[in-house]
Amino acid sequence: MRVSVFGRKDCDACKSALAKMEYFSRKWNKTAGTAIEFVDMETADGLAEGAWRDVYDIPTVILDDESRELARWVKQVPLSRDFKKHFFEDRDAQPRDKGLC
Repeated sequence: MRVSVFGRKDCDACKSALAKMEYFSRKWNKTAGTAIEFVDMETADGLAEGAWRDVYDIPTVILDDESRELARWVKQVPLSRDFKKHFFEDRDAQPRDKGLC
């Protein structure tokens, strides 16, 4: 999983969103499988990444895996209950057969 926090270095809400994502990935022991990045929207590279990912306001927090966007929060610091399910979702699990043996 990748967590991208789009913002500016002088934005308190952006810093709070980044700190919250880092804190909960450590608390939930998900640091090994979670890449957390800050994308500075005041740089050319940050603006290009933001344009490519349709980011127009800050802070914007995007959770994604290799193939798809899982969640997005725009102009807000996400609540832990809103992103916790994505940290624990088992994407590799096969549906269980609920029939009788």
